[in-house]
Amino acid sequence: MWNICNEPNWLIILVLLLFSIIAPLATVRVRSRASSKRLIKEFRNVWWVRYARENKLDDEEIADRLISYLDRLVDRHINKARGILPFNSILLAVFTFEANRFASARPYLLSPITGLLVSSALCLSMFFVYWQRDVYASWSSEVDFSVQKVINTSIKVEWAAWISLFCMLIDAGVIAIVEGDLTRYLCAT
Repeated sequence: MWNICNEPNWLIILVLLLFSIIAPLATVRVRSRASSKRLIKEFRNVWWVRYARENKLDDEEIADRLISYLDRLVDRHINKARGILPFNSILLAVFTFEANRFASARPYLLSPITGLLVSSALCLSMFFVYWQRDVYASWSSEVDFSVQKVINTSIKVEWAAWISLFCMLIDAGVIAIVEGDLTRYLCAT
């Protein structure tokens, strides 16, 4: 019969790390397909038609309106990331405190803590500014770049949120086991 107490710590830590980082893959794999060239063109065309309904506007005015809209979408994603970062910070503080309080739980809490750091790094990467001369050469290339930026930020926010959620659940489970002294049931000899 399998007993968690008989497993080496590194195996359990590896499983927790893999689960906290890779588990969100199942939930966001559909989103990652959105970065294909065909779907980017579809997004661009749908948004273009949406803003080209008024016949009195020329292409540059339509592009300006569309780029403004896409920039607002990126701002919304950044605001979501600004919400995830304090959530991760609180979880990191609590779980670090718990890891210091319960020496036996420290190895099991380190993997989800690492996941929270990865989630925070994804959120922080959204704040980088990209300046490229060829992007602003024409309105068409700027619209394409803005569409790609919206897709990338939405993928990053979704990954960060799912990783944070899974890490919170894993850490809460570990703390519940240690705090409630549930190890006596799991490790009964």
